[in-house]
Amino acid sequence: MKRLVVCFLGPLLFTSMVLMSYSQIINNPLEIRLGTIPQDESDKYISEDGRHIAWIMQENNRKLVFVDGKSIKVYEDVGSILGFIFSANGQRFAYVTQKGNKQIVVVDDQRGNEYDNIGVLTFTGGIFSPDCMHVTYLAKNKQKWSVVVDDKKGREYDGIIFLLFSSDGKHIAYSATEEGKKWRIVLDGKPGLQYDEVHFPIFSPDSSHIAYMAKKDNKWFVIKDNEKIKQEYDDIDTWIIRKYWGGFWRFDSFNGPIFSPDSKHLAYVAKKNSKWFVVADEKASDAFNEIKRGSMTFSPDSKQFAYSANKDNRWFVVVNGQLGKDFDEIGSKILFTSDSLHLAYTGVKNGKWYIIFDNQINSAYDDLSDGSLISSPDGKRLAYIAKNDKNKCYAVIDNKPGQEYDAVSNVKFSPDSKHVAYIANRENKEFIVLDGKPGTEYDEIISPSSLFISIDEIEFLAIKQKSFYRVKMKI
Repeated sequence: MKRLVVCFLGPLLFTSMVLMSYSQIINNPLEIRLGTIPQDESDKYISEDGRHIAWIMQENNRKLVFVDGKSIKVYEDVGSILGFIFSANGQRFAYVTQKGNKQIVVVDDQRGNEYDNIGVLTFTGGIFSPDCMHVTYLAKNKQKWSVVVDDKKGREYDGIIFLLFSSDGKHIAYSATEEGKKWRIVLDGKPGLQYDEVHFPIFSPDSSHIAYMAKKDNKWFVIKDNEKIKQEYDDIDTWIIRKYWGGFWRFDSFNGPIFSPDSKHLAYVAKKNSKWFVVADEKASDAFNEIKRGSMTFSPDSKQFAYSANKDNRWFVVVNGQLGKDFDEIGSKILFTSDSLHLAYTGVKNGKWYIIFDNQINSAYDDLSDGSLISSPDGKRLAYIAKNDKNKCYAVIDNKPGQEYDAVSNVKFSPDSKHVAYIANRENKEFIVLDGKPGTEYDEIISPSSLFISIDEIEFLAIKQKSFYRVKMKI
């Protein structure tokens, strides 16, 4: 099933003046031409906030790099450019270049040291720290790997994986091995104890705690703040989602231990005697046949905890230890509203999809886009998308179906929850739908994330007539 994301539109009353105003906004946006698209589509790179773009072009055997339409310095001896990454705020950039048989990281026009190989694919978030102040990457020389932080090379190891910044950008952790035998977590340059295996470290949201999984003598357990949690299990569930971004494969998300938003609670999924358990604050749940990967979630206020589990071939959402209604299948997303007062998810029963809101089953659908549930910032509105037998998708708003399109994506609410916008596709043209009103068509809208940059302004990147544009709409 094609993945689609949709917004919902609440009931709105417009005067003719307001209608005229919206028509002007939607159909007469400010378009700023940035430049011509490269022949190779893979040579364009977009910041994760969707507001900045870089592209690479070839001219007289020289590489030219453009950032937001402006040419930047490229060293004459640079060969191929292997990837380009923006910082989270889009204000800084870095790229990896090939110089002969060496590789170099260039950050904000400043080149670093030469190495045999540069590794960017082994961690989340590119090479910039979350606060965008620091740069780190993996570097290889003579079969040995090191972590480079702000151009300073650290201790050498035979292998390094799972390099990760804390959310405040002040701590760095990674898994390292020497002689290919034992693994350890290295935190801020200090090696920890060795184990047979260790899996990706995670920091708490406030950056004050670190946890990871370790294996010794065929038993798995969790280490938190360098102390072993006493329970041992046959397995602790882990999986990784990779994301191709900026020319590199990067680990985008992990399924392992998770911290609550307030950093006070820790939960993970473990297996013992062929049964699965959720362990929260060192207390194991009832036994289940299966726990759906990635389903564990805390409410924003950290007071509630939910996950989906299978028992006797029936699926349930478990909230604070209590089983909900049974279904043939549960969707991938369990959603607490932003005010933590409500819970929504999707379920399948007898071939029909349902939305379950506060344990009440709503209307049946032939098909729903798994993971499309969204909540407004104020927690008062809910939306999802459905698909009909004509292969058209539509927004379901307050339990009411909306206009049909070939596809919709990237639904976003304004910060004050008063407006909602998303990208729609019709007959191979893409456009923004703002509060239900479709706007100017483009060949492609390429912004991957946020559309609203304030409560009354939208900004996105688009392609039209083989050119890049930055488009601004004032509400």
